[in-house]
Amino acid sequence: MYRKLISKHLSTKTMVGILFLLFSCFLIVGCSQEKPEDPEKIVTPIEDKNKAVIRAVLEKVFTGPDEEYLRLSEELYKQQMDPSYEGYVGTEVAPDTEEITSYLKESYSSYFTELGFDFFVNATPALGYHSYPVDYQLSIADIEVIQSDNPIAPKEYDFTAQVEYVNEAGKTTQFEISGMAICSEEGKIGRITINDGGLLKKINEDSN
Repeated sequence: MYRKLISKHLSTKTMVGILFLLFSCFLIVGCSQEKPEDPEKIVTPIEDKNKAVIRAVLEKVFTGPDEEYLRLSEELYKQQMDPSYEGYVGTEVAPDTEEITSYLKESYSSYFTELGFDFFVNATPALGYHSYPVDYQLSIADIEVIQSDNPIAPKEYDFTAQVEYVNEAGKTTQFEISGMAICSEEGKIGRITINDGGLLKKINEDSN
């Protein structure tokens, strides 16, 4: 009888030990599976990179005004209005615009292809929102960027957002903006068009 009790006791201890060992193994495996992936090995989808760069450009364009760009613009305007101003001939970049050109490249060129940057600066109203020497504020919210569902234009993205404009008198007006961007390279905009819903016209009217 005594031997049977000892045997039974040992069997119980053995089973408990086995169960504890199995539980420990499952716990170790579970913890190892939950270990976060190395951030350097995480690959960001191209679509996410493109949406992020479009969002970043919209936030820069419709937040402000950009005081530094405004200062450089005013200095350039005063220089060119001076009776002694003779302009320039035969240089690729006007000496009097080098500083403002450098500032724009530093601020925006990383978001664009080379041609896309030139188009952005010269053919969109983006910089116009920062060109009036009056007291006003711009802020943007509710940015939505959607990739085109057109199978032949997978690099096109449509966007919408709400822009709040506060004029010098403190009056607030909401504008819905929309447009389209083409990311011809990964994380780089090759072309962007912006419909501001009358925002630039309103800023111009309030500044006169």
